[in-house]
Amino acid sequence: MLIAMFPRRRDLDGYPDGLPLRIHVRIGRLRQSVTLGVGTLHALYDILDREGVRVNDICLRVAEDMRPEENFTEALRSYVVNYFKDAATEDGHQQAGHGNVAVS
Repeated sequence: MLIAMFPRRRDLDGYPDGLPLRIHVRIGRLRQSVTLGVGTLHALYDILDREGVRVNDICLRVAEDMRPEENFTEALRSYVVNYFKDAATEDGHQQAGHGNVAVS
């Protein structure tokens, strides 16, 4: 497992998607260590780009919304998955041209 403060997107390109990375993020003034796969980090970067926010903004939002029995790493992973799950509507699939693949 690799450890990084918060890797730049281009630094992730040489690693397989499933490789776990332990990274350090900030939640307000607190520093938190989380372990995320490279693929999840790429997805997180996509969210940051789409929303025009910083990773600290997302981390603060996740920390404020998580349930007391959740740990932060799982809450952050769930946030990333649910972000794209919520975006994967039938309308969104049609606009992207999904479902129109010919099966041979």
